[in-house]
Order: sequence, then structure tokens, then C-alpha cells
Amino acid sequence: MVAVKLKDLAMDKVVDLLIAEQIRLPSITPDNSEFSNLLYKSLRQKTILTPFLLEEFQKLTITQVELMSCMFDAMDILLLKTQPVRKLAVNDIDQTTGGGKYFDERKQTIDMYTLLGDTLRNCHRLTHLDLRGVQHQWLVDWMRKIGENLLNMQYLAVTHQNLRASDVFLLVRRFPNLTYLDISCSSVESLRGIAELHRLKTLILFNTPLPKRTEFYQREQSFKLYQLEHLDLSVSSHEQNMSNIIGAILPSLVSLDCYNTKFSERQLVKVLGQHRFLKKMGLLGTDAINHPIVDLLEKMTIPTVSTGLTLLEQFIEERRPYVVFLVELRMISIIEEKFVEQDKDELRGLVKLACKVFKTFNYEHCTQFAALQCLDILTKDNRVSILLKREKAMIVNTLFPCHPKYQPTFTAIKWRILNQLNENVNV
Repeated sequence: MVAVKLKDLAMDKVVDLLIAEQIRLPSITPDNSEFSNLLYKSLRQKTILTPFLLEEFQKLTITQVELMSCMFDAMDILLLKTQPVRKLAVNDIDQTTGGGKYFDERKQTIDMYTLLGDTLRNCHRLTHLDLRGVQHQWLVDWMRKIGENLLNMQYLAVTHQNLRASDVFLLVRRFPNLTYLDISCSSVESLRGIAELHRLKTLILFNTPLPKRTEFYQREQSFKLYQLEHLDLSVSSHEQNMSNIIGAILPSLVSLDCYNTKFSERQLVKVLGQHRFLKKMGLLGTDAINHPIVDLLEKMTIPTVSTGLTLLEQFIEERRPYVVFLVELRMISIIEEKFVEQDKDELRGLVKLACKVFKTFNYEHCTQFAALQCLDILTKDNRVSILLKREKAMIVNTLFPCHPKYQPTFTAIKWRILNQLNENVNV
């Protein structure tokens, strides 16, 4: 056995020499944890830990353990006890030799879950934990025995579970600062507790049917996750998943995956209409995959007012109110972001089409309301108010009839627009 300088050897060579027990490792400082992580991962892809390798790796500073495609072994757990691990990802503990059992030096059987639980009980440094397919009862018992909340935990994946409502609330209490949660392929009694994860940015519910009763929206209380940016509802067998998300309050949502779900065109437009910043959707295997709006979404929404005008004209002629509503909302976003860059003729065209919406969709209050919002934004600028002088009569004569329920609102907005026009023209 010889001592060598590791920097002079390729990683594969170091691994081969370690497996053959021909070299020993020097002690690695915390500053070199990246090398330790890579060496450990490379070796575990080739072999399991032996007592010799365990002794050698205890000299390292390992902060990241990812063994999703390797056989997770009791030796790995013994190593974890000596390392400042911050990221841990393991898979299929029950598939280890002996069905999750480990035999110590005295030939006594030790349960792998017991070892893992003892190791993780004081895992206050952990920020990422990925335990796919662990036993449900062990997961619940472990969360109960932690003793205090893990405030540093940001990423948690616990799939293939049968989660009761109390389990979800327990999870939320133990990991209050999660930004990523994956409970794919699970059965969930209730998701209401997740709404308390105020920092959550990614929620993965792949192949996780929601309960039959509405979860995301109720009359008294909406499902509110103000920072959620990514939501995955793919491969869901329950029809209400899509309609539920329409009522949720997710103002930061930019990505929604719903592959192979019962997601209609009408629901698509409603979701896009409510979540104005949504820029990416996974729609393979849904009825809405061929919708023209999907193409626009892939191109970072409607790029210009000119494009929006063309689409508006098309969808007004086809009498598709929900799509008109969506396009109008997208155009409002464009006008708000790049108002001064718009062409005068394009702005005039937008006014004409907004008025045309009232003629075509007499009682479709959503489209009429969006059209009024467009006009309201346009008339707040003095330059455009003067520009729209010739359109004033058109606005006065066109903004009727409207949906009776919203008559007072429409009337107030209409007269506010006219007053703004008169005031600005007289300046």
C-alpha cells in the first residue's frame, strides 16, 4: 500500500486503487468537499462500501450524498453519522440485500430504517432531503421524533406515500421553510396544510389525484401560495384537479405541467386568464394540446400589440369569448410593460377591437370587462388621450349593452374614461 498525491491521478484511477485497497486517502479539509462528494459518488457507482472503504471515507468531508441509482447500504448510513451532509438523496431502501436488513459484527440483525432514523434525527444541517419510496409509517414516526422543526430544510421529496391530512400538517410543521416539495405518486387525503408553506416555489403532485372535494378553492377560503412558481399536476386521474387550480390564488405561477390529464380548452383559457404571468405549460396528452394559445405561450406569450390585434380579430370573428378574454389580458400586460413603444395605428386598432368586443359579446362580462381595462389603461396617458379624440364617439356609442350584473361597474369605468378624455383634450 502506497501513499500518492491524488491530484496526480484521474478520478477513475483513484477509485480503482481504493477498491483494490492499494492506496489510502489523506484527510480532506472542508474546503475540498466538492472533491470528496465526487470521489464518493464515483466509487459508489462501482461498488458498495467495505469496512476498509468506510474507514478511508471517514477522512473526507462529504456534504452531498446522491445514490438514486445505487444500492443504498447500511455502510452508507454509518458513514453519514461522521459527515456534515447537507444534501441527501437515496432510493428504494427496501431493495437492499436482506430486504432492508443489516447484519452487524455480532451477526445481529439491525433494521435499515432504524439506522437511517437514528442518523437523521439530528440532521439539522440538511437543506435537501430526497427519500423516494420510504415506508410511510417510518416517515411519519421519524417526523414525530425529530423533536424540533428543521428550519434549514428547503428541498423535500417523499414519494409513493399514503398521506393523511394530519401527516401533511405534521410535514408542514417540521419543515416550515420548504421551497420545493415533491409528493408524487401518493394518495393525499387533504392538501390544505401545504398552503401554510409560504416560501414554497415548486410543488410536484405528479400522479397524485386530489380528493374529490375541492381542495384548491372553497367559498370561504382560497388555496393561497403567493410565491409558488412551478406546479406539476401531470398524470392525474381526477377531473377536478384542473377545475380546482382555476380557483387557486397563485399570483407568481410561471410554469404548469398537466401532461395526460383531462384538461379542456375552456379550462386552459380560464387558467391562463387567471394566471397572467404563466409562460410555460406541459399539455401533452390533453384535449387542449392543439389550441393556438399554446404556441403563443411557448413563444413567451404574445410578443407585440400587432400580433395581439391579429389574434383578437380572428377570435372575435370565431366568437370564442374565453380566448378573446385571454388575448386581451395578454395585451394589457404588453401595454403596461412597453406602453411608450406602441405604434399610434396599433393603439387605434386596439380601441376599435375593444369596442367590437361589446357588439359581438353582449353578455360575456369577462371579455367586456377586459376590453374596458384596455381602454382604461390607454386613456391614462395624455398623448394617447389626444390621439383617441376621434374614437370618443365610438366609445360612447358602443359600450352597451353589457352584462346586467356588472352594469354599475361598466358604467363607472365608461364615464371615467370619457372624463379622462375630456380633461386631457382640454389641457
